[in-house]
Amino acid sequence: MSNYLLKEQILNVRKEATAMQNRYSAEAARISKDGNISDTYRSELLAQNTASAKEALKVLRDKEKALVEDRAKDLERILDSKVGRTSTDIIAFRDAQDRAEKIADADEAERIIGRALRSGDDSLAYAVFRRALDSRYANAINLFAAEKPSAADAAKDLIDVRDEQESTMERAMHYAYFG
Repeated sequence: MSNYLLKEQILNVRKEATAMQNRYSAEAARISKDGNISDTYRSELLAQNTASAKEALKVLRDKEKALVEDRAKDLERILDSKVGRTSTDIIAFRDAQDRAEKIADADEAERIIGRALRSGDDSLAYAVFRRALDSRYANAINLFAAEKPSAADAAKDLIDVRDEQESTMERAMHYAYFG
Protein backbone atom coordinates (compact mmCIF):
# COMPACT_ATOMS: atom_id res chain seq x y z
CA MET A 1 0.00 0.00 0.00
CA SER A 2 1.26 3.48 -0.78
CA ASN A 3 0.77 6.55 1.38
CA TYR A 4 -1.52 7.87 -1.34
CA LEU A 5 -3.76 4.83 -0.93
CA LEU A 6 -3.62 5.24 2.86
CA LYS A 7 -4.79 8.85 2.56
CA GLU A 8 -7.61 7.73 0.25
CA GLN A 9 -8.70 5.11 2.77
CA ILE A 10 -8.59 7.64 5.62
CA LEU A 11 -10.64 10.08 3.57
CA ASN A 12 -13.25 7.38 2.88
CA VAL A 13 -13.49 6.45 6.57
CA ARG A 14 -13.86 10.13 7.47
CA LYS A 15 -16.59 10.58 4.85
CA GLU A 16 -18.37 7.60 6.37
CA ALA A 17 -18.05 9.26 9.79
CA THR A 18 -19.51 12.52 8.48
CA ALA A 19 -22.45 10.68 6.94
CA MET A 20 -22.99 8.83 10.19
CA GLN A 21 -22.87 12.07 12.20
CA ASN A 22 -25.49 13.53 9.85
CA ARG A 23 -27.76 10.49 10.25
CA TYR A 24 -27.54 10.59 14.04
CA SER A 25 -28.10 14.37 14.08
CA ALA A 26 -31.17 13.97 11.87
CA GLU A 27 -32.48 11.26 14.20
CA ALA A 28 -31.86 13.51 17.22
CA ALA A 29 -33.77 16.33 15.52
CA ARG A 30 -36.65 13.97 14.69
CA ILE A 31 -36.79 12.75 18.29
CA SER A 32 -36.67 16.31 19.64
CA LYS A 33 -39.56 17.43 17.43
CA ASP A 34 -41.78 14.41 18.05
CA GLY A 35 -44.74 15.76 20.03
CA ASN A 36 -46.19 12.29 20.61
CA ILE A 37 -43.62 11.21 23.19
CA SER A 38 -43.11 12.26 26.80
CA ASP A 39 -40.16 14.38 27.87
CA THR A 40 -38.76 11.47 29.88
CA TYR A 41 -38.94 9.07 26.94
CA ARG A 42 -37.52 11.76 24.64
CA SER A 43 -34.53 12.15 26.97
CA GLU A 44 -33.99 8.38 26.99
CA LEU A 45 -34.16 8.18 23.19
CA LEU A 46 -31.76 11.09 22.79
CA ALA A 47 -29.33 9.50 25.25
CA GLN A 48 -29.52 6.19 23.38
CA ASN A 49 -29.00 7.97 20.06
CA THR A 50 -25.95 9.82 21.41
CA ALA A 51 -24.47 6.64 22.90
CA SER A 52 -24.99 4.77 19.62
CA ALA A 53 -23.42 7.60 17.63
CA LYS A 54 -20.39 7.79 19.88
CA GLU A 55 -19.85 4.01 19.74
CA ALA A 56 -20.22 3.88 15.94
CA LEU A 57 -17.80 6.78 15.52
CA LYS A 58 -15.32 5.13 17.90
CA VAL A 59 -15.33 2.06 15.66
CA LEU A 60 -14.52 4.24 12.64
CA ARG A 61 -11.81 6.15 14.54
CA ASP A 62 -10.24 2.84 15.56
CA LYS A 63 -10.41 1.69 11.93
CA GLU A 64 -8.50 4.78 10.83
CA LYS A 65 -5.90 4.30 13.56
CA ALA A 66 -5.43 0.66 12.49
CA LEU A 67 -4.91 1.67 8.85
CA VAL A 68 -2.20 4.13 9.86
CA GLU A 69 -0.52 1.72 12.29
CA ASP A 70 -0.48 -1.08 9.70
CA ARG A 71 1.15 1.22 7.15
CA ALA A 72 3.79 2.29 9.68
CA LYS A 73 4.57 -1.37 10.47
CA ASP A 74 4.89 -2.16 6.75
CA LEU A 75 7.34 0.70 6.24
CA GLU A 76 9.35 -0.26 9.30
CA ARG A 77 9.62 -3.82 7.94
CA ILE A 78 10.82 -2.46 4.61
CA LEU A 79 13.52 -0.41 6.33
CA ASP A 80 14.56 -3.26 8.63
CA SER A 81 14.74 -5.75 5.77
CA LYS A 82 17.49 -3.71 4.12
CA VAL A 83 19.89 -4.72 6.89
CA GLY A 84 20.04 -8.37 5.83
CA ARG A 85 18.46 -11.72 6.56
CA THR A 86 21.27 -13.93 7.81
CA SER A 87 21.56 -14.71 11.50
CA THR A 88 24.78 -12.70 11.60
CA ASP A 89 23.01 -9.68 10.06
CA ILE A 90 20.15 -9.95 12.53
CA ILE A 91 22.44 -10.20 15.55
CA ALA A 92 24.57 -7.29 14.32
CA PHE A 93 21.46 -5.18 13.77
CA ARG A 94 20.09 -6.03 17.21
CA ASP A 95 23.40 -5.02 18.81
CA ALA A 96 23.46 -1.85 16.73
CA GLN A 97 19.91 -1.03 17.84
CA ASP A 98 21.00 -1.33 21.48
CA ARG A 99 23.81 1.13 20.76
CA ALA A 100 21.53 3.48 18.82
CA GLU A 101 19.01 3.63 21.67
CA LYS A 102 21.72 5.17 23.86
CA ILE A 103 22.25 8.12 21.52
CA ALA A 104 21.61 11.28 23.49
CA ASP A 105 21.15 13.97 20.82
CA ALA A 106 21.14 14.88 17.14
CA ASP A 107 24.86 15.72 17.02
CA GLU A 108 25.82 12.32 18.39
CA ALA A 109 23.47 10.61 15.92
CA GLU A 110 25.01 12.52 13.02
CA ARG A 111 28.55 11.67 14.16
CA ILE A 112 27.82 7.95 14.59
CA ILE A 113 25.84 7.57 11.38
CA GLY A 114 28.57 9.34 9.41
CA ARG A 115 31.22 7.05 10.85
CA ALA A 116 29.09 3.94 10.20
CA LEU A 117 28.47 4.95 6.59
CA ARG A 118 32.15 5.67 5.97
CA SER A 119 33.21 2.32 7.40
CA GLY A 120 30.47 0.31 5.67
CA ASP A 121 28.79 -0.71 8.93
CA ASP A 122 25.28 -1.00 7.49
CA SER A 123 23.81 -2.50 10.67
CA LEU A 124 24.86 0.49 12.74
CA ALA A 125 23.98 2.98 10.01
CA TYR A 126 20.45 1.59 9.70
CA ALA A 127 19.99 1.37 13.47
CA VAL A 128 21.08 4.98 13.99
CA PHE A 129 18.95 6.01 11.03
CA ARG A 130 15.90 4.43 12.67
CA ARG A 131 16.76 6.23 15.91
CA ALA A 132 17.13 9.48 13.97
CA LEU A 133 13.71 8.92 12.39
CA ASP A 134 12.13 8.31 15.77
CA SER A 135 13.74 11.42 17.23
CA ARG A 136 13.44 13.56 14.09
CA TYR A 137 17.18 14.25 13.83
CA ALA A 138 17.04 15.89 10.39
CA ASN A 139 20.78 16.08 9.65
CA ALA A 140 21.36 12.41 10.49
CA ILE A 141 18.35 11.43 8.38
CA ASN A 142 19.57 13.48 5.43
CA LEU A 143 23.11 12.13 5.72
CA PHE A 144 21.85 8.56 5.63
CA ALA A 145 19.36 9.26 2.81
CA ALA A 146 22.13 10.73 0.65
CA GLU A 147 24.17 7.54 1.01
CA LYS A 148 21.27 5.07 0.92
CA PRO A 149 18.63 6.53 -1.42
CA SER A 150 16.74 3.22 -1.66
CA ALA A 151 15.77 3.63 1.99
CA ALA A 152 15.03 7.35 1.69
CA ASP A 153 11.61 6.90 0.06
CA ALA A 154 10.44 4.43 2.69
CA ALA A 155 11.79 6.73 5.39
CA LYS A 156 9.97 9.76 3.97
CA ASP A 157 6.76 7.74 3.81
CA LEU A 158 7.30 6.59 7.40
CA ILE A 159 7.74 10.19 8.58
CA ASP A 160 4.48 11.14 6.83
CA VAL A 161 2.68 8.19 8.41
CA ARG A 162 4.03 9.06 11.85
CA ASP A 163 2.77 12.62 11.37
CA GLU A 164 -0.63 11.09 10.61
CA GLN A 165 -0.39 8.98 13.77
CA GLU A 166 0.34 12.06 15.83
CA SER A 167 -2.52 14.16 14.45
CA THR A 168 -4.85 13.13 17.26
CA MET A 169 -6.66 16.46 17.47
CA GLU A 170 -7.58 16.38 13.79
CA ARG A 171 -8.69 12.76 14.11
CA ALA A 172 -10.75 13.56 17.20
CA MET A 173 -12.59 16.31 15.34
CA HIS A 174 -13.62 13.93 12.56
CA TYR A 175 -15.08 11.38 14.96
CA ALA A 176 -16.72 13.60 17.56
CA TYR A 177 -20.46 13.59 18.06
CA PHE A 178 -22.08 16.39 20.00
CA GLY A 179 -25.72 15.39 19.46
